[in-house]
Amino acid sequence: MASKQTRRSISISGAMYVRLKAYCLEHDRSMSGFVEQVLRSSLSDVPAAGAKVVAWDGDAPRAPQSDASRPPSLKQQRGNPQGRGFTF
Repeated sequence: MASKQTRRSISISGAMYVRLKAYCLEHDRSMSGFVEQVLRSSLSDVPAAGAKVVAWDGDAPRAPQSDASRPPSLKQQRGNPQGRGFTF
């Protein structure tokens, strides 16, 4: 298996897949090449900044912080004890 994944999958309907495959066979094109060309031209006005694909080589994601290590909520900062109703 490759160390970096450079290809991704998308889903299309069965009918669209059949049409795409027939078109590509008729025009001697690869399906992925054709789809990339169509998407590239359709998305030409959308900036691709920050769309870099890299392999993950860092540590495993961390679990959420425990309640003890979280900063106090806004409700706690205002001094509103739990279970106490609002007074108008």
